[in-house]
Amino acid sequence: MVNNLALLEGGNVEVGFLASSIDLSRRPAVATCSWMDGTTATLHVDPDDDCAAIRRQLADVGPGLPQPELDNSIFWVPDDETSSPFLVHAWVLQELGRSAEYQPVADMWGERLELRYISGGPSEIEAILHLPSRGYAVRMPIEISPPGAKYIDMAYALAKSACAIDPGNRQAADPHDGLPTYFGPAY
Repeated sequence: MVNNLALLEGGNVEVGFLASSIDLSRRPAVATCSWMDGTTATLHVDPDDDCAAIRRQLADVGPGLPQPELDNSIFWVPDDETSSPFLVHAWVLQELGRSAEYQPVADMWGERLELRYISGGPSEIEAILHLPSRGYAVRMPIEISPPGAKYIDMAYALAKSACAIDPGNRQAADPHDGLPTYFGPAY
């Protein structure tokens, strides 16, 4: 689902379409989308919803989502120093959606790791990763700037950072959904 929102973002840079928050701890997930013109929409997205299903929910909102969205079968990286921050945001969101990369890293620490929440705009995203066996979450700030290649393998790096955190040496953040939460290192 995160990947599908990223694909819609990447294909709709000209209208400044962003998934400004995604709450994956809810079923169905709740996503708040926004456009450069200030329009916002709240969606309830099933994890199995494809881009077309999400697009249907957005059909009568905002300045529209023209076809086509980015093709998920093609590897793309906004690697130009002048890339739009909206396109780089889409790439970072797509990297965050690679949840299959989190668990192998967490396994090295004998942990489970879940992406719970993503929020932010075209200049910064915050991801909240939950470590269920430890009973806390970690807030990971991610600055958005080109080139996009620096975000390749970001999911791996965030998982490693989250699992290596010692809460005794980290500043506490506001709790997330009642979970004790700590600030992680910036990416």
